Amino acid sequence: MQSGILQFLAPVRRRWWLVAIIVIPICLITAAISIFSPTMYDGFVTITEKRVDPRTNVEIYPTMGIQTVDVETRLNNLINTITSWTVLQKTFLDLVQTGEWKPKANPSAGTKQFNDAITEFTSSVDIEPVRGSELIRIHFKADSQEAAMAGISRLYTNFRDHYIELNSAAGLREREFIEAMLAKARQDFADVVERRKKYIAENEAVALQASTSSLVNLRGETLSQMNQAERDLAMSQRSQAVYQAVKAENQKQPLIPTATAQAMNPVYDQIKRQLASVEAELSSRLQTYGPNHPRMRELAQQKQALMEKEAELLRAKEAYLLSGKSETRSSELTEAERNVNLTEANIVAARARKAVLNVQLEDIEQKLQQVPEKERGLALIEAEYVSRQRDLDLLQTRLTEAKIKEEDAKNVRLTMVDDAFVRVIPKKTLIKLAIAFGLSFALSVGLVLVLGQFDAGAYSPMQAENALGYPVIGSLPRTRQAQLPKTTETASPLASSFQVLSTNIVEMRNRLQGPAIVVASAEPNVGRSSVAANLAVSLARDGSRVVLVDGDMREPSLHRHFDVENRSGLAEILAGTAAIEDVCMPTPVDGLLLITAGKPPANPVRLLRDVGLERFIEQVSKAADFVIFDSPAGSAFADADVLAGTLQNVLLIHEAGSPATISEAEFHKRLERLGINIIGVALNKVRPEDCSGYITFRRAYEASLMAREVPSIPTERPALDKPKREKAEAPRRPDVEADDEDDEV
Repeated sequence: MQSGILQFLAPVRRRWWLVAIIVIPICLITAAISIFSPTMYDGFVTITEKRVDPRTNVEIYPTMGIQTVDVETRLNNLINTITSWTVLQKTFLDLVQTGEWKPKANPSAGTKQFNDAITEFTSSVDIEPVRGSELIRIHFKADSQEAAMAGISRLYTNFRDHYIELNSAAGLREREFIEAMLAKARQDFADVVERRKKYIAENEAVALQASTSSLVNLRGETLSQMNQAERDLAMSQRSQAVYQAVKAENQKQPLIPTATAQAMNPVYDQIKRQLASVEAELSSRLQTYGPNHPRMRELAQQKQALMEKEAELLRAKEAYLLSGKSETRSSELTEAERNVNLTEANIVAARARKAVLNVQLEDIEQKLQQVPEKERGLALIEAEYVSRQRDLDLLQTRLTEAKIKEEDAKNVRLTMVDDAFVRVIPKKTLIKLAIAFGLSFALSVGLVLVLGQFDAGAYSPMQAENALGYPVIGSLPRTRQAQLPKTTETASPLASSFQVLSTNIVEMRNRLQGPAIVVASAEPNVGRSSVAANLAVSLARDGSRVVLVDGDMREPSLHRHFDVENRSGLAEILAGTAAIEDVCMPTPVDGLLLITAGKPPANPVRLLRDVGLERFIEQVSKAADFVIFDSPAGSAFADADVLAGTLQNVLLIHEAGSPATISEAEFHKRLERLGINIIGVALNKVRPEDCSGYITFRRAYEASLMAREVPSIPTERPALDKPKREKAEAPRRPDVEADDEDDEV
C-alpha cells in the first residue's frame, strides 16, 4: 500500500508525459528568448542626501515645519521625487527632442503613440535603495551605451533641478509674504510720522509726563505684540491653507488599515505645552512681581485662555486622534497632516495671545482716558509711532532672515556618490531557465493533479474492485518482458505476479464448475491472449496439467506465443474434420499442451454452439487439471458468451488505467444473467509504481534471485487418457488404413 504522499502524487507519475510537454517547450522558449534577445545597457548613478547636524547648524530663526529625520521616510521622499511625473515627463521630452533616445512608438503620431512611448520610457527607469545605507541608485536601461548614458544624465539633472525648486519654494513664498507686509508697514509708519509731526506743530506746548511716557511705551509695546500676533495668525492661516491643499491631494490615494492605534491630537499637545510654559513662567515671576503686575496679569489671562481651549477639546473628545485605527499612507500625506495640525495649534495660540493683548490694551486705554486731552492725543500718537517703528524693524529683520533661508534652500544637499556609469546587463540565462523550469513544473504538476481528481481510471487493485465490483485475484505489471520464457524458468517480477494469480486459481479450485476457464474481456487489446498464455505456463510450472486452447477464432494469436503454425486446431475439432490428438501440440513447458484456433470459420458462434464443444471439454478434462480458453472481445462478438455458458468459469481481464466502460458493464451483466461463475479479475498492464508485488520484488529479492539461475524442475505426470475415437462416419480414403487402436493424445 502506498503512503499518502505517494498516492497523492501517483497522477504525476502516470502523466509524466504531460509534465514534459509543458515544461520542455517553456524552458526551450525561455532559453531562446534570453540567448537571442538584444544586449541591454544599464546607466546608473548613486546619490544621497546630506543631512544637517543640528549640533553644528546655526539656526537663524525657528522654522514652523517639522523636520523629518527618519531614514526610510527620507529615502521614500527622494524616490517619489525622482519618479514624479514632472521629472519623468521633462526627461522624456528632452531625450526625444535631442534624439538621444528613440522610442519604438513615434510620440508625435498621436495620443496613443505618445502614451505608449512614455510608458516605454518609464518602464526603463528603476530606483534601487542601497540596502543598509542612505544611498539611492537610479537606473536607466537602453539598447545602446550612448542612450543609457544620455538617459541617466538627463534624469539626474532634471531631478536635481526639481529638488532645488521644491526646497526653495517655501522660502520664496515666505519672502514674498514678508515683503508685502513690509511695504504696508512702511506706509503705515510714514503715516504715523506725518501725523505725529503735524500734531506736535499744532500743539507746541504739549509735553508728556513721566507716567504718561510709561503708558505710551507700554501701549507701543502692546501694539507691536498685537501686530506680531496678527502677522503670525495670518501666516499660520496661509500655511494651513497650503498644507490642507497638499493633504487633500494626497488623500486621493487609497489608505490601507493596518493596525489599531491611538495618538494625541497635535493641537491638544501644543496647548498642553504652552500651558505648561505659561505656568512655569508664572511660578518664576511670582518671586519678583506681584499678581497685579501687567506681565503677571497677561500671563494669567493667557493661562485662562489656554485652559478654556483645553477644556473645549476634552469636551469634544478631540484630545486624541486616530483612535482605534491606523493606516498606511504616503510620507507626503503624513507630513501634510503634521503641518496642518501644527498650524492649527499656532492659530489657536495666536488668537489666545491676541485676546490677552486686547484686554491689556483696553486697560492701558482706560488709564490714558485720565490724562488731559492734548497730552492724551500726543500719547496715543507716540504709542502708535513706537509700535510702527518696532514693527518695521522686526519685519526688516524677518525679511533678511527669509532671504538667507531662501538662499540656503538653493544649496543642493544632494551628493553624487558615483558618477554616471554604463554597464552591460547580464542576460542571466541560467537563472531565467531555472525560474521558467520551476514555474512551468509547478503549473504542470498542478494541472496533472487537477486532472487526476477527474480521472476515473482503475490503476490499482483497490480501484479496480471499486469500479468493476469483482475481486482482483491478480495484479500483472507492465514490463518489457510481455511473455514468460518457455524454455527456462527464471525469476522475474512478471513470473512472480503470474505465480500469485495461478496460486489463487488453484486455491479456489473447489469453487470452480469444472476445470475449464475462459479468459475474457469486453474491450479489445487488453492482453487476453498474453494473460491466457502466461497463466497456462505458470499453472504448468506449479505442477498442474494444463491444456491451453485458442478460442479466439476471429483473430487467433496463441500460436505466435509458442512459435508454431496455426494449420488446424479448435475449429477443425468442432467441425469434426480433425481429432484432438491430431491438433494437440506439446510445448517447451512440461505439462502444458497447446491447441490452436485453426482456420477461422465463417461463423465461429455456430461451431461453438454445437455439441462438439461439450464433448471436447469432457474429453480434455479427463486428463487435465485446467483447460484455459482464450476468447475474442465480448463487446463485439458473442463467442465469449457461448464459451462462458459452456465452460461456466470466467476470468475477466481489465487494463489498468482504463475506466470501467459501458461495454464492460453490459458484458458483465450478460454473464451474470447466464449464471456464469466469474472467479475474479486479473488487472493487466499495471504500472510498476502501482503494483506492490513488482516494487517489493525489485527492492528486496531481485538482486539475490537474479544472481543465481533457477533451473526448471521436471515433473513426471501421467499422460492424458486415451479417449476413444469414434469411427468416422464419412467414407475413408482407400489409401488410408483403418487404425484399430486409439491414438494417444
